[in-house]
Amino acid sequence: MEKIKLGIIGCGRHALQSHAIPCKTDSGLELVSICDVSKQSLAKFEAEFGKDLEKFTSESDFLLSGINAVLIGSPDEFHLTSLRQALENGKHVFVEKPLATKTTELNELKHLLDYASKKNLIVSSCHLRRFDPPYIWLKENMKNFQANLGKIVSFHFDFSYHKPSKTWKHERSLLLDHANHEIDLLHFIIGYDDFRVTKLADGFDYYHVFGKQKNGVVFEFKGTRRLESFKYLESTLIRFEKGELLLDSIDGFVRINNHETGVVETRSVPKTDYSLRGKRTTENFVKAINSQEKCYLTSQDLYINTATAVILSETENWDCEMAQNG
Repeated sequence: MEKIKLGIIGCGRHALQSHAIPCKTDSGLELVSICDVSKQSLAKFEAEFGKDLEKFTSESDFLLSGINAVLIGSPDEFHLTSLRQALENGKHVFVEKPLATKTTELNELKHLLDYASKKNLIVSSCHLRRFDPPYIWLKENMKNFQANLGKIVSFHFDFSYHKPSKTWKHERSLLLDHANHEIDLLHFIIGYDDFRVTKLADGFDYYHVFGKQKNGVVFEFKGTRRLESFKYLESTLIRFEKGELLLDSIDGFVRINNHETGVVETRSVPKTDYSLRGKRTTENFVKAINSQEKCYLTSQDLYINTATAVILSETENWDCEMAQNG
């Protein structure tokens, strides 16, 4: 099958290391064009991919360069505009989260996602935990856990990362950057329902939200970026009617506490695999474009993930009715 011709908007280090270079090996994508206002960034891509790579500082010219798909890796505030222009030019789009940064942009985002669906254009994004081995293991075993421990009562996710290395991240909402990942994980693991969510705290290095689904499941997301050492630590705690489960996805173990029997069990489980989950996300984008499988994120996922982070970054509460936001 002929490779999909890819163009990248926003040629920073993340786009190069996490997307462009991995595309070199069996991704189904061929990078042919890049666009950035920084000639220095363009030069770094040229050094890696050669002088045949078409380089643009104009996005409109870039979109006319014969590409089939666009990866948007520019700063957050430009994502929605680039998404609109790419779709209007008939391109499939992989856009880094968040897809929007302001509540005033959410109606346009919904319109663009509807437009993409009508035009059979794929829009995807980066919610890598759906392809991460420990979370796949958790989802696949959830029915067994509920059979033994009862219905889910609450879902808690906590992370502790290193301090932001880039100065501009000290002026950025961690909630806006991260809550989209956590609400997506909640829906992936336990399913969808209307929910109400409240912001408890938000800053560049700490955020905390608390919510409840209509079915009664309580959820809590929180995290810090305050470690001196370079680390990504994540834990998921699920409380059932008759016990609890604690998953450490980085070290690869789970502790199951059955309150009914008093038995505490510890198991080894698959660890987080950054390379694998990134590869599978890209593979899904390619296969979705080629109609070999569905995009792993629906339009509803893309909208709800974005809206949760955006609305809570500006206000204290959000009542989300899934049917109205589908």
